Amino acid sequence: MQQTVTYVPNVANAEITLAASKDPVIADNNDLTTLTATVADTEGNAIANTEVTFTLPEDVKANFTLSDGGKAITDAEGKAKVTLKGTKAGAHTVTASMTGGKSEQLVVNFIADTLTAQVNLNVTEDNFIANNVGMTRLQATVTDGNGNPLANEAVTFTLPADVSASFTLGQGGSAITDINGKAEVTLSGTKSGTYPVTVSVNNYGVSDTKQVTLIADAGTAKLASLTSVYSFVVSTTEGATMTASVTDANGNPVEGIKVNFRGTSVTLSSTSVETDDRGFAEILVTSTEVGLKTVSASLADKPTEVISRLLNASADVNSATITSLEIPEGQVMVAQDVAVKAHVNDQFGNPVAHQPVTFSAEPSSQMIISQNTVSTNTQGVAEVTMTPERNGSYMVKASLPNGASLEKQLEAIDEKLTLTASSPLIGVYAPTGATLTATLTSANGTPVEGQVINFSVTPEGATLSGGKVRTNSSGQAPVVLTSNKVGTYTVTASFHNGVTIQTQTTVKVTGNSSTAHVASFIADPSTIAATNTDLSTLKATVEDGSGNLIEGLTVYFALKSGSATLTSLTAVTDQNGIATTSVKGAMTGSVTVSAVTTAVECKQ
Repeated sequence: MQQTVTYVPNVANAEITLAASKDPVIADNNDLTTLTATVADTEGNAIANTEVTFTLPEDVKANFTLSDGGKAITDAEGKAKVTLKGTKAGAHTVTASMTGGKSEQLVVNFIADTLTAQVNLNVTEDNFIANNVGMTRLQATVTDGNGNPLANEAVTFTLPADVSASFTLGQGGSAITDINGKAEVTLSGTKSGTYPVTVSVNNYGVSDTKQVTLIADAGTAKLASLTSVYSFVVSTTEGATMTASVTDANGNPVEGIKVNFRGTSVTLSSTSVETDDRGFAEILVTSTEVGLKTVSASLADKPTEVISRLLNASADVNSATITSLEIPEGQVMVAQDVAVKAHVNDQFGNPVAHQPVTFSAEPSSQMIISQNTVSTNTQGVAEVTMTPERNGSYMVKASLPNGASLEKQLEAIDEKLTLTASSPLIGVYAPTGATLTATLTSANGTPVEGQVINFSVTPEGATLSGGKVRTNSSGQAPVVLTSNKVGTYTVTASFHNGVTIQTQTTVKVTGNSSTAHVASFIADPSTIAATNTDLSTLKATVEDGSGNLIEGLTVYFALKSGSATLTSLTAVTDQNGIATTSVKGAMTGSVTVSAVTTAVECKQ
């Protein structure tokens, strides 16, 4: 007889083991590992149909996926399987538990996904000073697509080739990421401005770029240059723009630095300006006066460090006008060369050089002009010679290209009239008076006979012997002037022959010398030191019998008593009837001096 005995596993003594099909696993949520929990009794007999639960720690489980919700039933071999995938790199503990409380743990390693490597650049400090002392730290963080750090990756920091020479990167710009995927270098430089810094991960060809800004070192600011055009036109609104450039010790433009300006014979739009972001401080220089100008600039906090520039203000050609037309006063002789000068100035009165001036005269057929157009010299003067060919009036004109012009009348005569007086000074009531002779000659100097000369005198108080006199064979026409009133008289002689020719002279009528006497005699001062150098001025006033002052009369001085010296024994009275001498002496005491109008009286 046979009996069948069936052995079953001892569930009460069940044990569980845990294994992973793959380790490490890429944390990309695609790569996975199979977790196998094996349940058996202590004799190694597989226990089937037992539920096993797989779990991960609470703080990371959200980053992982377990198939079938992490639950499986052991098969005939006592094996329960699930798959595991996730996105968080690191060593993570998986626990497999079965009913009855038995469990087992296994550490599964997830690694970052290098296929999705990326890098982020962080600049810790911006706007640092470009003096190679101030610096910033450049931090690169290398991760995969799920933010898992990539350690031990070589990264390189770079700047554009055209500025890289002005910067210094710590460690030569190379670094290796740490366990947190971070790599760091320092950056300093000498060139202000904003520049791109790039970090690249050598193995994966990924990069990131951030801007970094360096600012100029205001502590080393200096006035680097002062520039302007050399020449500008005089104006109240336009001129030369002057630019002061301020840089630091490394040549970087410095913003916000106050620059002071000053100049001579100029107007400055501002005397103090702060530099802009280019390091420039600009002003407008104007002037209404031509010539060389000096403009200087200095930093407000460094007034002794000065840069000066020479500017040249030139005349305003567009506003040029002929301000005067210079021709001889009075009348000129026919066939005589006459200098004609045109003065050209701008609106501010500055002479305008190198301007063509066109000269003309009407009637043109009777006037010879040495040159029709002449350019002004440095004094703004253009000059020509005009020669009239007949007597008469001419209208002389000077014109500029801009239309400005000026006219002036010129009278040409072919006969010359002169007037002379036998004496420029006569006494009132003097019976002989003064003979005035008008002489008429032709252009070549030949006397002109038989022409009537008209005479007149002003103001009232003088009388002429004739108002019209015909010239004699010597071309002369004489008249006599007498007067009963002291004063100065103007005598005019004129002749008309197509053109009125006239000339004038003056005769002065003073007191009558026949009744002359010293009306007063004073000494100033009346007391002097006996040094033989100290002087007393003696003044004798001479009048005639009617109280008229007498000019041009000799007064005689004489020492009557005492010891002294007269500087002059005679003196002629001036227009106020005063004759002056002086006295000095070396001995103390009084002296007496006489003043008389005749030599005979002086000897008495």
